[in-house]
Amino acid sequence: GVGAAWATYHIGRRLFCPRVGLWAGIILSTSVMFDVAGRAATPDAALIFFSTMALLAYVWGTVPPDPAQPRRDFPQSWLMVAGMYAMMGLAVLAKGPVGFVMPMAVIGLFLLISRRRPEAGAVQAADLGAVGVQVERPARAEPAAAAPARLQLRLAIVLDWRRWAAWLFWI
Repeated sequence: GVGAAWATYHIGRRLFCPRVGLWAGIILSTSVMFDVAGRAATPDAALIFFSTMALLAYVWGTVPPDPAQPRRDFPQSWLMVAGMYAMMGLAVLAKGPVGFVMPMAVIGLFLLISRRRPEAGAVQAADLGAVGVQVERPARAEPAAAAPARLQLRLAIVLDWRRWAAWLFWI
């Protein structure tokens, strides 16, 4: 319980400010179901802790402490990547595949929602992190009418997640 609250504090502090991190940690540690999950004889407490630590490793690896520096999409340090996947591995040992699927879904939705758009005429390079490969593609001009269609597609994917994730249980 305390470790997950500590990790939540640091995630909020790095993403927003120390005040937000403090309130996030307080809210998490005073939640009734969080206390019940921490005291019950189930592996949920370990799952919550290791999943939160994996998200903390991702945030520490991608969000710089100085807000003036740009945020990256993938940690550049192999130590952060190894720590993130090690925490996910321990979460999988605690409760099964949900220990990997849940943090990766959170990171994927975070990247989908906060994706930065390239400027018109600029060349966008997608850095693939630890692999060190760069893929370049020219920016394309999109009509203004395409924005609602992209939003509807994203909402359909996010809101109908059960259909998209159902195949995981049949593998």
